[in-house]
Amino acid sequence: MAGAATLAATVRRAVFWSSLCIAVAALLLGYRYRIADTTACPVALERLADAVQPRDGPAGGALHIERYRFTFQASAENRETLAISLGEAVPFYRLWINNANLTPEIDLQQRNVRDIGPHLHRIPADALAVGSNVALLELPRAAELGELRLSQVCIGDAALLAAASRGNWWRMVGIPSACVLLFCVFAALALAAWLLSARHPAYAWYFVCLLLMLARAVYVATSARPGTPLAWIALDNIAIALQPYALYCFMRAYWRFSLPWLSLLLGIGTSGALLCCAALLRWPELPQLQSIYLLFLLLSTGGGMLAVAAITRGVRILQQTERSFVLWTGVVAYAGSLLEIANVFLPFEQRWMWTAPPATAVLAMGLGKLLLHRLVLGADLMTHAANVLAQNIDQGAAATSAQTAAAWDEVSAQLAHQERGRLIRDIHDGFGSRLVAILLRARRELPHSSVQRNLQRALLDMRLMIDALDETSRSLGLALACLRHRTAATLDAAGIAGEWQLDAVDSVRIDDRRKLMHLFRCLAELLGNCAEHSGADTLTLHAAVANRRIVLRLQDNGRGVADPAQLRGHGLRRARHHVDCIDGELHFAAADAGSGLHCELRLPLF
Repeated sequence: MAGAATLAATVRRAVFWSSLCIAVAALLLGYRYRIADTTACPVALERLADAVQPRDGPAGGALHIERYRFTFQASAENRETLAISLGEAVPFYRLWINNANLTPEIDLQQRNVRDIGPHLHRIPADALAVGSNVALLELPRAAELGELRLSQVCIGDAALLAAASRGNWWRMVGIPSACVLLFCVFAALALAAWLLSARHPAYAWYFVCLLLMLARAVYVATSARPGTPLAWIALDNIAIALQPYALYCFMRAYWRFSLPWLSLLLGIGTSGALLCCAALLRWPELPQLQSIYLLFLLLSTGGGMLAVAAITRGVRILQQTERSFVLWTGVVAYAGSLLEIANVFLPFEQRWMWTAPPATAVLAMGLGKLLLHRLVLGADLMTHAANVLAQNIDQGAAATSAQTAAAWDEVSAQLAHQERGRLIRDIHDGFGSRLVAILLRARRELPHSSVQRNLQRALLDMRLMIDALDETSRSLGLALACLRHRTAATLDAAGIAGEWQLDAVDSVRIDDRRKLMHLFRCLAELLGNCAEHSGADTLTLHAAVANRRIVLRLQDNGRGVADPAQLRGHGLRRARHHVDCIDGELHFAAADAGSGLHCELRLPLF
């Protein structure tokens, strides 16, 4: 069995690495620039003196135009079949053959055109002369149009040139255009999945990766774009620079791991690539421009390959299948991007044409497959959990309806307890801590102000509300003992000694926390009123249960009042309001011998 397992693992590794090599080789072979099989490819260009053309519009100034000329022969036999192809003429051009304009739609004054695709022009027979013919190429040279390039000008049989140009057009424009559509579809699906998954960050970072890939594909596939070509060049470079870090953030959100050293390296590499972008944009005529661009590409591509290699090698949480999938798609994607780096050193006719869009499309599909797999797996787990829960509920209901009701009550109580605990923590840690800080500051800065007293009462009210919500005090006796603890500081500050007799209500169960909150606030008002206005030094609170009603008697030995019916004040009005909310009764009476005040509170059981 061990030998069979080892053989199977060896076969899997062989299939993995062979398929990876085949994919990279296919990219190498498929994206090499095709040269037409003709002797006049490329032709030798003669550089002429630059022309200066006044610019239209309010900016004014002059537009410098680079001019090239070449001559070719035409015979009576091949006048009908001649064509001219341009592998690269950036940003755009005019072509003249014997003073006949073959590109009448091009305006050299334009600022929103940067056509980097190949071009093929069939030469009309009436524009050719038997013998020597002269062709003239004009290209605008301006900083806002970006780098000027002219490469691979061929003239020869139209059928041969068309076959090569058609293949190059698909490599340079057609397939990137298809990738644009693919990225747009994937981006829409990623956005929908992000909304459906309660805004999971993995889908958000996948969406960002797709937008960065889309920027590169749009840049190479579209000729007319809003804005200036230089702005699109900068956008393309920034998208390439940010892609490795966005890929790392996607993988970190997907597998929930943390590699601090990798985050640091990618941050440094991304910052360096962005600095190179700024240099390319700020100094387009710098002699070291090619070296800076090479450094920019190496930082971007190296960062992406480092992220893929480090994650697949060092993160143990990855399943073997997912690790292989990430490694395969990542190597294909960044091997394709490395081909564009090689173009910096190769002549145009030996280059690979825009391999990044299809290579990154492989990466986008691979990452999308991982997300889809995780989404389907999550849906299957939820379905399985729901089925198991339904079976358990059915079994419980079949056993006895009473047990089922008790089970549901227990579940509901647990959920309510968890939510109540969360609410208590939020109030205590947020509003409570802030209120304590304000109270301490008021004690320092306003020692004799009423603000301090009001803040103290607000803090007391908040603490009583928390105590009322806390289910650790399940009996009325324990709840009132907690109230005694909370109000002790206020009574001590007023010089009042309290005597609380709570034994009679120790067994009274609290089932309604809302009623307990009103009782707390009512008693807090009464105790606060006693501390501020009674002048007493002794306070007694006696609790009892009579005729299925709770009776609380509060008595002090203060100055009292002659007619308790005439008692007024905001505190007493608030106390009566809380009593009314729990269907209780509040009565005041003068104490014996005309001193102090009696208060009796009657309310139904909780």
